[in-house]
Amino acid sequence: MSIVQPLATQQTSPTPGNHLHKRDSNFGLRLSLSLACELAAIRPACFTAIEFLAAQGVHPDHLAACELALIEACNNAVLYARPESRHLPIEVELVCQPRRLELQVIDHTDGFEWPSELQLPELDAEHGRGLFIIRSLMDHAFYLRGPAENRLVMRKEFSVYAHEAQTDENQTLAKPSNGSTSGSKPMLEAEYKLALNEQVLTTMAQELCVQVVNSKLEKEKLDNRLLARELDIARNIQQSLLPKTFPDLPGFGLSGFCLSARQVGGDFYDVLPLSNQCVLLVVADVMGKGVPAALFAATLRTLVRTTVDWTRRPSELLGRIHQQMFDELSGVDMFITAQLALVDLANQRLVVANAGHCPLFMTNLEGETISVSPEGMPLGIVPQMNFVDQVLRLENIHSVLLYTDGLTEARNPEGEWFGRERLLKWLGQPTNRLHSASELSEGFLKELDAFQCCAPIKDDQTFLILAAENAARKSAFSEQTIFAK
Repeated sequence: MSIVQPLATQQTSPTPGNHLHKRDSNFGLRLSLSLACELAAIRPACFTAIEFLAAQGVHPDHLAACELALIEACNNAVLYARPESRHLPIEVELVCQPRRLELQVIDHTDGFEWPSELQLPELDAEHGRGLFIIRSLMDHAFYLRGPAENRLVMRKEFSVYAHEAQTDENQTLAKPSNGSTSGSKPMLEAEYKLALNEQVLTTMAQELCVQVVNSKLEKEKLDNRLLARELDIARNIQQSLLPKTFPDLPGFGLSGFCLSARQVGGDFYDVLPLSNQCVLLVVADVMGKGVPAALFAATLRTLVRTTVDWTRRPSELLGRIHQQMFDELSGVDMFITAQLALVDLANQRLVVANAGHCPLFMTNLEGETISVSPEGMPLGIVPQMNFVDQVLRLENIHSVLLYTDGLTEARNPEGEWFGRERLLKWLGQPTNRLHSASELSEGFLKELDAFQCCAPIKDDQTFLILAAENAARKSAFSEQTIFAK
């Protein structure tokens, strides 16, 4: 934000776009700049100031001196600003009068005492060069310290304008602040050039550091946006791998749910129709979260679908998949827990095989809840592994629940686990025997949401429900809803 106005007028609050380029023969012009308290804002503001001075006819030699003095003063205003005042802008004012040029920088630092005598600091000194350079470049400089803000005033007098330039060499050489003439002229020139060169290098280095940091931050922001977009695509792909419809299984309904703790996860479920009276239910949990777990989950899904054509025994199916995935899993120190359940209506049986997974829960028509967990270690633990089948009769089964440990390990805001006991208690409620698979899913999600409340999800949550449905309700639930987020 900048304001250019005749000094004879009353200055008001800066208004963007208000520019007056007119020289008053008695009062001159004033430029007011307001810049953010950050190093990156200094160079553009100083460039605007120098353009203004050049437009007023300031001699090029004085333009360079004014630019360096402004940069140094603004640098100090940023570097030493109080933390609670960094939201306040740095104000810069330039006053062009016929025989004098005045630069003012208003800061919000703790301020300092202006030294009575300015000399070139030692080579290893950390402070003092800036003040020495400002005093060397300007004819007069002084510091007004206040309780809320401070004002550094720098002045150039005599022939500051190009049309008034004189050839007197003494007018281009800065005088010591105490008026002393001690020391030879070559020595003063050497000190001046040394300090000037050092300050130029320091300023360039600071600006280069700011540009490098800003460039790195912009690259990180871009990379994060690209990564977020890629993860969104991966999430959509993973969700598309879940069954979109469930097969029509006479006398039973199916419903499933899968929610990843991150954009993608290692949980998944699948339902493979093998005939009009036989389906294979699959629930698996890959160790870990994120992209690696999602890749192994997709691989497992593909292997299950391709290997099931060779055998319909869940235990043998797990064995073959274990042999094909062991090298890849063990190579990255990962494993997979899985549970397979073959629903065989023709023989009225449920065949279950387990690879280190959570127990399968089953309720009968009398309201009893049974935990089923055949022996078997997770896939990828040991090279040779035998799995076993456990056979259950379907005649007396009302519901079957396959799930991952993200359900039992869900926590409420107080840190309490949902746990298996709470899951068993909910599943065994007498009213659940009147519900279909989709109604059981809806009821359990409400129960889980009420428990978790606003607590963040730490692990993927997945379950698959098989429930008996009477003939009167069969038509109403021939098409099941899949609950997935």
